[in-house]
Amino acid sequence: MDPHKAREFRQTVLNNSARLRAVLDAVPTSHGLQQGLQRIGQIVQTLRNPVADIDPLLTVKVDSIPAGDSAVLRIAIGCNHDPDGIETVQALVAAAPAMPPRIQIFAFTQPTPKEMAREFTSLEVLGRDVPFQKNALHGRARHSSARHL
Repeated sequence: MDPHKAREFRQTVLNNSARLRAVLDAVPTSHGLQQGLQRIGQIVQTLRNPVADIDPLLTVKVDSIPAGDSAVLRIAIGCNHDPDGIETVQALVAAAPAMPPRIQIFAFTQPTPKEMAREFTSLEVLGRDVPFQKNALHGRARHSSARHL
């Protein structure tokens, strides 16, 4: 991994940290939400460019999770499940300096916190929202696990 390109990525994150945190603080009105989503899309594209310069296999995903009375923005660097990119992902994340408050960089997408997962009422599958019942899904998961033992 080219250390100069890694520094460019880190500097891009630092240069955009105020914009990133502003998205976290946006009021979730329907109009504000749409603008926030557009800003996130722009920020992700801004972060993808220097990551792709490091290695074309690398990807960037951004999400936010609740943290007390505010939220934390998680930037996940991945490699589309291609084993050839794993070492580069790990090296890039390991080389990252301390991030500004409320911004975290991870190697690979992190699991959704249980508190957030409990609030889900549907999943998007092939572009369609598929509603589910939490008790039915939980029971089915338990049942299918038991069969594989």
